[in-house]
Amino acid sequence: MGLQRTPMYASLTRPRLLAGCERLPLFSIVLTAIALPFIFSSYGVNVKLYLLTVPVAIVGVATLRRLNSGRDGDPLWSRIYWRSLKFKPLYPAKAHPLADRASKWSAFK
Repeated sequence: MGLQRTPMYASLTRPRLLAGCERLPLFSIVLTAIALPFIFSSYGVNVKLYLLTVPVAIVGVATLRRLNSGRDGDPLWSRIYWRSLKFKPLYPAKAHPLADRASKWSAFK
């Protein structure tokens, strides 16, 4: 009797990206770029800020793609970052054996 093989489909393990970027940060940057002229026009600034919409969006998307690509790139980096902020009180920067851990654990109950 041999080992049973279970097929692993790439569509189940591959992250869902949009334009090579994670979706939530991409939507945030694009919506910010689109809203920029409307926000400044409501304050009476008479500059053609709608011309900045496309360059801001392009630079933002290029930055997100650069974070996701490369040897050490992680396509889900923003989720990992937000999760690390949640556990930051648990792991102080200068931990030592005599550090008080009881108060740090109470924040996650």
